[in-house]
Amino acid sequence: MESGDYVLIYRNGKIILAAEVALKVRNPAFARYLWREDREGKTWELMYFLINEEEVNVQQQDFNKYLGYGEGYFPRGFMAIDQKKTDRVLSLYGDLLSFLQRIERGEKPEEIDVKELKVAEQLIHERVERAPTEHDEMQWRLIRLGNKAHFDVWVPPADQRKSFQGHHFSDLVIPEFREAIDIPRYIENIDTVWKLGLSIKSAFEI
Repeated sequence: MESGDYVLIYRNGKIILAAEVALKVRNPAFARYLWREDREGKTWELMYFLINEEEVNVQQQDFNKYLGYGEGYFPRGFMAIDQKKTDRVLSLYGDLLSFLQRIERGEKPEEIDVKELKVAEQLIHERVERAPTEHDEMQWRLIRLGNKAHFDVWVPPADQRKSFQGHHFSDLVIPEFREAIDIPRYIENIDTVWKLGLSIKSAFEI
């Protein structure tokens, strides 16, 4: 287990919480303070701390089919999901937390269309070449391109009050910037950011 890894908490056949590992420590004294000792004088000294937690309500069997496990499979105790299965889910659907949220809402998660993303990148270059130099217009065009590519789009809070030709930025962008622990904090101050869940896909400084 490393910082940035995902952790899923399950109970009674359901995934109830998803989060990221922020820190792991080995501290027998703190563990004894929290949980004391077992009959053999041992304690639970291996600890980890979580951030970016999201409460979910996902049936394990619904998650299994995307991982490639059988419908009746369920994890036992503390265990790791096969890395190849995890990599496949992330490569097809993007961020794990938003993926679970879509399952919870009863939606069928859509696979990331790599061809569509390439088209979006081409459109960006074309727009940049043709667009006037006005900052607000360029920012609005990047917001709209991000929307069309099915990304969450972020602009700094001060820019969310802007509008261009009657299009209010606040109606087109996410209101809160949430990031994985390996994302530098300065990213949220960049003019336009395309996100997929907690992951950063593109960032544009105009």
